[in-house]
Amino acid sequence: MRMVFLWTAMLLLAVGSLISQEDVLRPKGRPGGEDASTSASNRRPFILGIEAGVNFNFMSQPYTSTPQIQNSPEEALKSGSGISPEFGVFADIAISDVVGIQGRLAFDQKYATNTQRGFVDADSGVTQDANGSGTSGFAVVPMETEARYALTMNTIAAAILARINVVDKFFVTVGPYATFLLGDVTRTDRLTWIGPPGTIIAIDYERNPGQYTQIERETNVAQNLLPSIPSSAYTTSVYSKSRIGIELGAGYRFDLTKKIYLAPNLRYQYMITELNSGFTATDLSQPYTQGTASIQYDKASLNSLALILQLGFTL
Repeated sequence: MRMVFLWTAMLLLAVGSLISQEDVLRPKGRPGGEDASTSASNRRPFILGIEAGVNFNFMSQPYTSTPQIQNSPEEALKSGSGISPEFGVFADIAISDVVGIQGRLAFDQKYATNTQRGFVDADSGVTQDANGSGTSGFAVVPMETEARYALTMNTIAAAILARINVVDKFFVTVGPYATFLLGDVTRTDRLTWIGPPGTIIAIDYERNPGQYTQIERETNVAQNLLPSIPSSAYTTSVYSKSRIGIELGAGYRFDLTKKIYLAPNLRYQYMITELNSGFTATDLSQPYTQGTASIQYDKASLNSLALILQLGFTL
């Protein structure tokens, strides 16, 4: 929060500095005896508009496994990416020829997913003795699986930005950006059997034994990906209800008429608030061939690159 307040203060100082520079450049007022009220209406328009576009989302959640389990399906949670929609309204108030303030309010969905192939120790269904000819014990083989998660969060996004005209109709925007969660975050987890023949997924997410080729669950908390055994080693984490960050963008205006324009924008949104805090689990993917491992998931981040098209109306 302190960082956001600092950025906002710096933003206001920068805007004030640019306005002061313009006054210094014209110490005797506007050229040509231009009427003040007429100049203000011409040079400081008020713009309302709508916008829509897509987010390219990038999620990161590092984790530490002790010891390291090779080719674990749990690794799917390390990262993710996805595309999601955004649409809303904006207002733009010109302070000078160079500087303006732009405010936005939008429905902003964030989506990230990842798929990871890995191995799980499985019973091949063939029993063997020590010489491979009897019927005692069982044979463990590496069963290939595909683990996938998909995270969806619907938010209301708000931003108050400084708009700076760089050259001609090219402009940049910078300022604080915040999202507020609508409802719950939804995460869908899925584990799919790949092979070899004769192996099966032997338990579902509710810990019901069976013979499954695919298991799936929907959850509203951050937790490990594979089915777990209830114990103190497993913890969960809630997703942040609101997040604050910094947005940096650039755009270009294409005038359709004197009072209507289109402006494609490219924006990067870096979120200071974490997506969720850390949690723990035990990796039981390959207990017979590699042993079990303790997993510490670190806090997760989700940042976005947005491609937005604005339609503005000068009032």
